[in-house]
Amino acid sequence: MKTYLINLDRSSERLQYMDDLLRRLGVSFTRISAVDGKEIDRPDTASTALTLPEIGCFLSHRSVWKRMVLEGISVALIIEDDIELSPDLPLLIKDQQWLPGDDFIIKLDTTGTRVALAETGLKAPTGRNLLELKGRHCGTGGYLLSNAAARRLIELSKTMTVPVDLFLFDAKQCRTADINVFQMVPAPIAHKIVVEDVTGTAFETTIPKQHLMKPARRVSGREKLKRELRRLALQSVRPLLILLGLTSERHIKAKFR
Repeated sequence: MKTYLINLDRSSERLQYMDDLLRRLGVSFTRISAVDGKEIDRPDTASTALTLPEIGCFLSHRSVWKRMVLEGISVALIIEDDIELSPDLPLLIKDQQWLPGDDFIIKLDTTGTRVALAETGLKAPTGRNLLELKGRHCGTGGYLLSNAAARRLIELSKTMTVPVDLFLFDAKQCRTADINVFQMVPAPIAHKIVVEDVTGTAFETTIPKQHLMKPARRVSGREKLKRELRRLALQSVRPLLILLGLTSERHIKAKFR
């Protein structure tokens, strides 16, 4: 399976970090020079709500999708340069018999937040499951993408209105209507806001990702009460929905392993 690593030209320490990490796992990769948000003008196709670094990140991923199509790659692993990898990742990308057809996105990374997922019965090697992503799970640290899905994403992203991770992994986006989007659990890739290189020197993220974490806010007593009543109502009706087979959705933390 082809592996693409997105890396800014000015982030040589990140490239060294990922090169060492992938070499230890025996995973070869093709480096993709990321679009630097500090060196671009705002394209007409991008929303004014997006920052230039967010646009650069989106264009970087889009360039990989285009390269996949151009090179006729059936499925690829696309990763960023600020992640941790599970030791058994090579087993996942070596055996492709488990892949769910030929029109899919499989999110391999996690931010450790609680995510809305639904059972599919699909299994992956190393004791992992493929669950349907029913909500939002931010981050584009690592995902598997099929050629058919890449073609569709290229068409749907001619205009950019949200950060690329929300475009890919937020079920509210219209994109999810015709592409199968899965979350692997446990996740073999963990996103890092700050990564330490082999010398122990920390280097900060080059792309603002504040939306990965929900900002803390003050909650009124009335809102707390309404939230608790809603939680109790859902808690009481969920067993009935499961019993009747009306839903298989559940909210869990996609843990890294």
